[in-house]
Amino acid sequence: LPLNRGLFLTTSDVAAYLLPGQGTAFGDPSRPLAGTDAATGATCWYSVFDRNNFSALILGSSGAGKSVAAKTLLVRHHLQGADVLVIDPESEYRSLTTALGGEYVELGEQSLNAFAIDPSIGAEEAAGWVTRTLSVLGGEERDYRNNRPVRALPAQDMAWLFGEVVEFIEAWRQAGWWREPVLGDFCAHLEGPALRRAAALNVEGRVKRCADIAERLRVYTQGEKGLVFNRPSTVSLRGPAVGVGLCRLATQLRADLTPALAFVLAALLGELRKTGRRRIILVDEAHRVLSDPDAGEVLADVVRTSRKRGAGVWMASQSIRDFLSSSSEGRPAPGEVLATVAATKLVLGVEHGLEHGVQETFQLTDRELAAITAQRQPGRGVLIGEAERAIVDVMPGPHLLPVVSTNPVES
Repeated sequence: LPLNRGLFLTTSDVAAYLLPGQGTAFGDPSRPLAGTDAATGATCWYSVFDRNNFSALILGSSGAGKSVAAKTLLVRHHLQGADVLVIDPESEYRSLTTALGGEYVELGEQSLNAFAIDPSIGAEEAAGWVTRTLSVLGGEERDYRNNRPVRALPAQDMAWLFGEVVEFIEAWRQAGWWREPVLGDFCAHLEGPALRRAAALNVEGRVKRCADIAERLRVYTQGEKGLVFNRPSTVSLRGPAVGVGLCRLATQLRADLTPALAFVLAALLGELRKTGRRRIILVDEAHRVLSDPDAGEVLADVVRTSRKRGAGVWMASQSIRDFLSSSSEGRPAPGEVLATVAATKLVLGVEHGLEHGVQETFQLTDRELAAITAQRQPGRGVLIGEAERAIVDVMPGPHLLPVVSTNPVES
């Protein structure tokens, strides 16, 4: 029979099944183990530190295995030398932090101080971090967004308050005090030098605004709130593995988490600086932060600053809507910005009704979308590392599973 030629058109998906050894994504075994490629069975290895930035987004609806996946990747990056810090609104990471030989602190029992900023950081840069937090504590409800109050101070107040924070930090450093300043010290500054300066400038309404803000801030220096917001830091965030739990603060002290989150994140900014070690900051249940307009802005500050200082922010969330692109005009929400900025994304199971938004935001193929919707199973997700991507079954393994899962038998 004569030899004939035939032209066959196929897709990259089919090629991946037929030629698993050709161009396998995430194939460097020197990197942390992520899992297996759902299409080919090939082992996938992944490090966020190979990317343009070290930030990551880990999304999955309830039951998709988001928590196990986030903990698995966090532990394996830590075992390869990365320091880890977990901001834990629901206090779920205590056993994991302990297993890593680290320290777990519960805010309320311990305290963090947003004013404890290393002297090597300039007063203006430090004031930028602190002012946003003071704006959350000292503002009044002006508006509502995402059904949550917007309390941040208006721009005209932020401008002069920033100047007063700079003055306060510089004066404190020049005085050579033996201890770090606390919120009560800044309140005294507002009630003294700042108030006199406002009176001398004779700007309409400035004296009253200064007194009002000082009065609101004073509330956080008294009683049980003072134990959280008005004492020097009793713990350090610089260890190789640190977890900060917020559950006691919300349940026992019945405190509003927004000021607490802002205060913790500002304290974190104060300790972020370049070191010889890489660092990962995991914000668990990130929707608890992003749903609040004020705390979400502080988190965005942490993301921007961490990138400059050699750290990466990971956000784990089951509220996928907070990260999807919206067609509405105006300034994008913090979640949308973070979904765009993060070089690493792991998208696990998605509930019905979000398919189109997820596919558009993360530019998923039909096969990738099917893997996390119609064919979803716990631990399976689309792992995206800039230009590389694969459908991955995250694999904690029998030794790690008891550490990363709250119910290892069921998992």
